[in-house]
Amino acid sequence: AISRGAAFASFIENDASALAVLRANIAKLRFQSSAAVLAADATKLVHWRHAPASVVFADAPYQTGGGLVAINALAKIGALDDAAVIIIETAKTETMDSSSLATGLTPIDQRNYGKALLHFLTYQTP
Repeated sequence: AISRGAAFASFIENDASALAVLRANIAKLRFQSSAAVLAADATKLVHWRHAPASVVFADAPYQTGGGLVAINALAKIGALDDAAVIIIETAKTETMDSSSLATGLTPIDQRNYGKALLHFLTYQTP
């Protein structure tokens, strides 16, 4: 996101090896002042100390439903900006139950890319 012009990006990751790669890449590209890395489970966050996100990409392990759980959790703690665009990546075979979306989340599109299915949503502050 930062290399494409975003002023700031927050990354939430709980896998130790992925965290190491993420931090190394941020340092290599000298984006330390433009990025925050939270070593946490996005589905269990209870507060958000950064500006609300206007674009969110959730890529939880396939077949877990974790992407939707994480987005719902972020919505509940005020981590999503009004009119935010959210993309949740799942396996092509997964479905997303729109009845389990947090208040304010609305599906707008979905697209297949290889084995992945991207679900596009918007968020409006309730």
